[in-house]
Amino acid sequence: MNMQRWFEMFYGPISPVAFDKNEWFTIAIFFLSVGAAIYLLKKHPIMKKSEIIFVILFNVYFSSLGEYVLAVKPTDLYDTIDRNCGELFDIPLQVIVYPTTIYILLHIFVMFKLRKLNFILLGSMALTLMEWVSEHYFSMYKYKGWAIYYSYLFYIFTLAINMYSLGWFNKQSNAGMVQLKEKH
Repeated sequence: MNMQRWFEMFYGPISPVAFDKNEWFTIAIFFLSVGAAIYLLKKHPIMKKSEIIFVILFNVYFSSLGEYVLAVKPTDLYDTIDRNCGELFDIPLQVIVYPTTIYILLHIFVMFKLRKLNFILLGSMALTLMEWVSEHYFSMYKYKGWAIYYSYLFYIFTLAINMYSLGWFNKQSNAGMVQLKEKH
C-alpha cells in the first residue's frame, strides 16, 4: 500500500466535510483560549503549576468522557462540527479548548476570590452563552435530543465537580508536602 492511499484511509473518515466557518471558529477559539491562558499564567501566576496541570488533564478526561456518553450512540444527543462520529477538529476542542476554558474560569475564581455559588452560576451562564454563540453563528453543534438549557445544568455540574476536584487535589498535595517535610 502506498503512502497516499494509507493517508487517505486514515484522514478521510476524520477530515472535515467542508472547511468552513466551524473549522475557522475552532482555530480562532483555540488561539484565543491558549492566548488567554498564557496571559493569565504570565501576568497573574496565582495557581500552582501542579494545579494547572491537574485542571487541564482532569478536563481532557472529563470532556472526552462527556462527549463519549452524550454524543455517541446509544445516547447520541448532539453532533459536533460536521460529523456524527468525530472529526479532526474535535481533537483541539476536547484536548485544548474545553480544558483551557475551565482553567481560565477557575483562575478567575481564585484571582477574584469569588463566592462558590455565584461563580458556579455565573460561570455556567458564560459557558452556556459561549456554546449558544458557537451553535447559533458557527454551526459547531447540531442538537438532536439536546437543548441549550441542558448545557446550563451540565456546566453547573462541570464547574462544581472541578471546584471539588481542585480542592481535593490541593488537600492531597498539601498533605503530601507535610509528610515530606516531616521525613526530612
